[in-house]
Amino acid sequence: MKILCKSLLVFVFSFSVFAYVEAQSFGGNAHVNGGGTTVEFGTKSTFVFNAIKTEGGIVGHLVYHLRAYNVSFQMNLDCMEIRGNRATLSGTVTSVTGDNIPYYIFPGSRASFSVEDNGNGRNRDKISDVVFGAQCNWDLNTYLKVQGNISIR
Repeated sequence: MKILCKSLLVFVFSFSVFAYVEAQSFGGNAHVNGGGTTVEFGTKSTFVFNAIKTEGGIVGHLVYHLRAYNVSFQMNLDCMEIRGNRATLSGTVTSVTGDNIPYYIFPGSRASFSVEDNGNGRNRDKISDVVFGAQCNWDLNTYLKVQGNISIR
C-alpha cells in the first residue's frame, strides 16, 4: 500500500508538471507530450512525458510506472523524430525503483518509444513498449491504446 501511494503521488506530481508545461507557449517549436494509462500484462501502467525542440537540441522527460512488475523509471529525453501523427522519442534512464527491476533497466541505459496522436475523439492515441537498446530513428509498433492524451505538434 505504501508503494502504491508513493507511486500515485509521483504520478500526480508528474502529471501536474506536464499540465504546467502544456500550458506554456512552445513558441512554434516542434514538441510531443502526453500522459495517461495503458494496459500491459493485464495491469494498468501509467506514464507522462514531454519533449521540445530547442535551439540547443531536444529537451524532455519521461516518467513510466510498469505496475505489472512494480517498476518505475525516469528518463531524460534527448532525441525526437516526428513523422506525421507519429513520433519516436529516446533518451537515457536517470533513475529506477521497484522490486523486480529487469537487468537491462539501469541508470545510464538508453531506450526509445513511439507514440501515435489520433486526435481527440473515438480513435484512441497509442504508445509502443519502451524498448531498451532501440534507436530514435526506429519506428516502433504503437499497439498499446492510451487512456489519456498524446499531442504531436
